[in-house]
Amino acid sequence: MKKTEIAKLRLRNQRIAHKGFSRASEVVSWLGAVQAQDYNMAKWALGLRMSSATSASIEDEIDSGSIVRTHVMRPTWHFVPAADVRWLLDLTAPRIESAARSRQRVLELDAKTLNRTTKIIARALEGEVHLTRQELMAVIARKGILTNPQRGIHIMFKAELDGVVCNGKRRGKQFTYALMDERVPQSAPLPKDVACARLATRYFTSHGPATIRDFIWWSGLSPADAREGLNLVRSNLVSDEVEGHTYWWNPAETGPTRKSVHLLPAFDEFTVSYCDRTASVRPELMKDVTVGHAIFRPIVVVDGRVVGIWIRKFGKNGPEIDYTFFEDLTRSQHAMLLRAEKQYRAFETPLER
Repeated sequence: MKKTEIAKLRLRNQRIAHKGFSRASEVVSWLGAVQAQDYNMAKWALGLRMSSATSASIEDEIDSGSIVRTHVMRPTWHFVPAADVRWLLDLTAPRIESAARSRQRVLELDAKTLNRTTKIIARALEGEVHLTRQELMAVIARKGILTNPQRGIHIMFKAELDGVVCNGKRRGKQFTYALMDERVPQSAPLPKDVACARLATRYFTSHGPATIRDFIWWSGLSPADAREGLNLVRSNLVSDEVEGHTYWWNPAETGPTRKSVHLLPAFDEFTVSYCDRTASVRPELMKDVTVGHAIFRPIVVVDGRVVGIWIRKFGKNGPEIDYTFFEDLTRSQHAMLLRAEKQYRAFETPLER
């Protein structure tokens, strides 16, 4: 297998070039989790993998509670299926909390204080009350606890990792928090080895071909837990050696790929979920593209290869798109680019500003 084949197969397995989902929750469940700190771009990450979607329809699913937005895995904001959020937090939160303790000590947030603030937050949100972070910090401040911005981040972080809060319904453009127990049904906990195996299955099926290093990066698991997960499911996968690295994927998802052009959002799983991105980014562009563009900027992808970046601007007639290309496109690729633009414009109707 060549690196170019890896990129094309990832397009298919990530359901970018092989669409078919009708609901955003199906996309999130297929991928396992979707990085979502750039909220509008993350919604487009779901929409481009669906047969038909708008930003508003995905917002409705998020507001309904079928998709949860919370801190999990590496950690950063992720969309997670409501049915999976509890076992994912059980699996990944202890490692995340351990990494956060040194910063919490600097901020003078000990376990006693954090447990107290989490209880205050829980009481404030009871009865399906949805409050912004600023509103919750005001409640905590009235109890005599300091809530500067950095402390506020870690206070909410702790409440999320404990499974007490998750996203609530958006209030206009403001994000709110809600009680997890009022948004997400209870579910039986999973044994750790079962959870590791389930996450490995999701990742290598939807993101493969990928290496164990890629899985460790994406999941935030310890190397030992990630390897255990892979070892438990490797009999259902196939592998190949490419440039000294072993790539794993689900053979059931192998299939033909057609030539394609896609407008991918910033932080899309196609780039951000791999430790090694050279399958999609030319080595000579790696320093500039990987750090400045392919992770943090929206990208143009032709047949699995990053060929440029794009930026959305608003004009009188809707969203306008400006491009910076790293190589020339052929006439047929330009035609496919126009179709990709059309899909994005349809998704953004009505406009989000």
